[in-house]
Amino acid sequence: MYQRVRSLGWVTSSFTKCHIILGAVVFVLCAACSGSDALPDPVPTAAPPTEATPDFGPPPELGGNVPDVFPAHGTSISQADTVTSNPRFPGPPCFEADFAGLPEQAQWFRVLVDDVEITPELTWVISASGGPAESARGCHGTSDGLSPGRHTVVVNVIEPSVRGVQPLQVVTWSFDVTP
Repeated sequence: MYQRVRSLGWVTSSFTKCHIILGAVVFVLCAACSGSDALPDPVPTAAPPTEATPDFGPPPELGGNVPDVFPAHGTSISQADTVTSNPRFPGPPCFEADFAGLPEQAQWFRVLVDDVEITPELTWVISASGGPAESARGCHGTSDGLSPGRHTVVVNVIEPSVRGVQPLQVVTWSFDVTP
């Protein structure tokens, strides 16, 4: 009985490996025949506008310590998508924070939503790499979400221990929340 199960396990394992290899070959051939050098992004995302968006003003200058924001400037998101039902997976608005050159990491980021400082209420989502965090996502997801309408977020990257100093970076963006 033991030999039979072991043998069957080997056949199943080889059978699965063959299917994985065959699937990979078919995928590569399809990608090569599609005429595109790049594989498609598996998760569709709205591209941030590169020019001023009517009624939203100029797009944010991303890079440095704030390489990305969500939702993108000048876009719309449903009110339901802003609700945080699980605090471990907070809803937007969010921004990517790069801690390069910031010894106190998250303490350098001050955030306002609609002219109200929400820094103490931020949820930081850090990669589970096990080492020191080099970057994280800061989100202001609440159980009620954001109200429908236009919202503006400001992220200031500023020295936390010196009062009155100019920010190293200011990123401002606006988006609409629909019912």
